[in-house]
Amino acid sequence: MLAVSLVGCSAWGFILLSSVSSATALNDDGLSLLALKSAISVDPTRALHSWLESDHEPCGWSGVACRGGRVTAVSLSNLSLEGYLPSEMSLLSALENSIGLITGLIALDLSYNNLSGPVPVAIGGLTSLVHLDLSSNYLDGPLPLSIAAFCNLAGVLNLSYNAFSGEIPPEYGNLPVVVSLDLRHNRLTGEIP
Repeated sequence: MLAVSLVGCSAWGFILLSSVSSATALNDDGLSLLALKSAISVDPTRALHSWLESDHEPCGWSGVACRGGRVTAVSLSNLSLEGYLPSEMSLLSALENSIGLITGLIALDLSYNNLSGPVPVAIGGLTSLVHLDLSSNYLDGPLPLSIAAFCNLAGVLNLSYNAFSGEIPPEYGNLPVVVSLDLRHNRLTGEIP
């Protein structure tokens, strides 16, 4: 019955139906990144222009690296992007793939942009992160406690040159020794625990 009604539809209706079905083909990683794209109000270099909801996966997108069909790194540094960090970024967290390996986002570099607002609490869902660089933006509010709980961090945790304020949470003292923590040029008080 549906096929008969589609035959009777105008070409416009068929195109609309095709558009809806292709949009649902994008995997969860891609949908998470499209939330980031939607949160970006200014993209002067058109860096996110290749990020299309009609794609099956985001692995061919500019600034995105994948392994086994999952996003493992997002590098959008120094692009003058303006906007905010959406909570949907947490959907890039580790998931078990079909062969039992844990995959997920291990590197996120959004440094040297013009991102503003607080870091969403949901960023704590990115438990696979090894490298996080949000430096040189306009991010504000308190330092997120969830970032200090990342047990896989092994490289850089750079939150410098933002507008974070308040006390440095004691949880930041529990970061592994191998983590290079940079909190310079914020409005933070107290000592690094």
